Amino acid sequence: MMKKILATLLTALLALASFAGCIGGDEEPVDAEPVETNIPGEGEAPIAAFTFSTAEYEINVDASGSSDPAGRPLRYLWEFGDASRLQFGIKEYHEYEDTASFTVTLTVDNGIAESTAMARISVVGESSGDSVAGGSAYMEISENVTNKWAVVDGLSDYPGTGNDLPDCHTDALNVWDYLVGSCNFSRERTFLLLNSSATTKNVKAAIDYIGAHSDDASVFVYYHSGHGPAPGANPTDGAVEAGICLYDENAMRSTLNEWFSVLKYERFVFITDSCFAGEFGGVGATQFAPGLTEGLAAPGRVIISSSFDGITSSSTGSGGAFTIPFITWAMREGKGDGCTMTCPPDAVETAGETDGIVTIQEAYWYTYYILSTGQGISPVHTSQLPEMNDQYGEPFYL
Repeated sequence: MMKKILATLLTALLALASFAGCIGGDEEPVDAEPVETNIPGEGEAPIAAFTFSTAEYEINVDASGSSDPAGRPLRYLWEFGDASRLQFGIKEYHEYEDTASFTVTLTVDNGIAESTAMARISVVGESSGDSVAGGSAYMEISENVTNKWAVVDGLSDYPGTGNDLPDCHTDALNVWDYLVGSCNFSRERTFLLLNSSATTKNVKAAIDYIGAHSDDASVFVYYHSGHGPAPGANPTDGAVEAGICLYDENAMRSTLNEWFSVLKYERFVFITDSCFAGEFGGVGATQFAPGLTEGLAAPGRVIISSSFDGITSSSTGSGGAFTIPFITWAMREGKGDGCTMTCPPDAVETAGETDGIVTIQEAYWYTYYILSTGQGISPVHTSQLPEMNDQYGEPFYL
């Protein structure tokens, strides 16, 4: 099934439950009741639950009580009701600026469905001065946290009923699990946004958070699996630009470049498994439009797209026709080790250039040869070939 472009509205049922809480005195941790939403089938939804404790203008929240019936990995998204930035940890801390009533919302997503828990709190700005039960609860940071950051989005469920895709959330879970499980990316610094969580607001909030905490030695990965809009001319400079379709609207090249401008990194790879994505490389005249193009390429970046400009990308039902050979075969299974532009997979053993670690560039060339020789998972668009613009210039190890 080819990845489609347009998105329409989806009506989702949301039931709300609220709890009364008062910031001002000492409070024992309070349980927020779970409210399940977007449940496609029995047993698929996670259970959202959190406790909170308060003092003066501060609130500490803890989602450790959330769970998934099948043991799937969970991602957490906190909204504190005061237009502040989103937060993504299992445990978080927030400080309000004004006295008022606010609704704290936790959304828990397992890639198939999501659940929401909510609590209503009142900020009165008073305290007895005693310590708060439960103490502070900043984002949990494991001891082996690394200077690696990632935003991974996957959208199978778009608004409406005519634009859904079968396996993009599966791609995103595959990438997230590989980064966390095999590449030493910490859960706290690897933001997974699936389906309705993958909005422009949430993606930008995750990038802004990384921009505020990364440095010039950081490694950054952005991965998208979902629809891609047809390239269009930027109204400011006339450059042809590609984009990605998030849940609420498209993020075109110029918007993404603006978001990425806050990042600090030593190396950065942008990977998209979507239609019409070749323009992200921004190299010269293109198949789609022979004029000026403008991409995401910049020093220190590697830009990889699943298809040339003007070409659709394919889904297989179990993952993207690009992502499966790129992540699962080339990187997870190590089959990309030693592949280069001049050394296809069947010549690697003879060339003797393997080192046991697959770079981003090796995975790209492995995938290129697999798709160009028809060895990928069917169905694959006959013209679908990946594209790479490498301005990092060194082996890119995840």
